[in-house]
Amino acid sequence: MSEFKREDRYIVIKRSDLEKVPAGYWSSLIEPIGALRAHLPHRECLVIESDWPEYEVAWKMIEHRMTGKPPVTTVEELEAVLHWRGKHAQAIKERDALQQKLAVATAMHPFAEKVIRKLERFQECADDGQGADIGRHWFDLLTQLGLLNRVQRSPALWEMTQQGEDALKLSRQSAKSR
Repeated sequence: MSEFKREDRYIVIKRSDLEKVPAGYWSSLIEPIGALRAHLPHRECLVIESDWPEYEVAWKMIEHRMTGKPPVTTVEELEAVLHWRGKHAQAIKERDALQQKLAVATAMHPFAEKVIRKLERFQECADDGQGADIGRHWFDLLTQLGLLNRVQRSPALWEMTQQGEDALKLSRQSAKSR
């Protein structure tokens, strides 16, 4: 018999991936696929994603059948499953380590957190048109940091600088990603 070669014979779309398709594609892509199904033969298939431990075992079983080899033994199947489970466990450990590093990297210094809180409070007060209650020393500090700009001496008025707006935006994005 000839050498066994894996073939790319099917188009498979995972339902959860379809849910992520932008709405603009539904009428031009998703709806026609649904209509096309009525003209295709019904098939029942087993789909095993490549990161599952059973993936290589299933391929080995198909290879054996297609090349006339005896079926995969229980020992071979167990070895393959253990091999891929080990790889999967390692990938999980690596993912967890990376997530932990990311959490540490995105954590702010307590002083930086306080600066952001005072800047947020300033913005809240500015948005509702009332006087800000962050304390005079914080106005001075936020101005020195370039996050606020004093626009009037008497009565004292401040505005947020572009750097202040950027700092708040970055802080909110960082909080969403955690």
